Amino acid sequence: MEELKRNREAREAAKEDLEMIKRDEERRANSSWEQTEESFHLSQARLRSRIRLKEGRGKPIDFLARYVLMVL
Repeated sequence: MEELKRNREAREAAKEDLEMIKRDEERRANSSWEQTEESFHLSQARLRSRIRLKEGRGKPIDFLARYVLMVL
């Protein structure tokens, strides 16, 4: 009886370890995906700003961003 109980506890512990490893892997994958998404949105915002300025319909934030980037 004791051996069965120990085996069951060992299986449960191993299962919990595997679940924890999977959660860590998913968290890392999500972190990478979120960084990629943030980078994409930033590049799209810059592109929209450039297009608006090029077509002569820039918003005040577009002009501000351009002047700040020119100073840096």
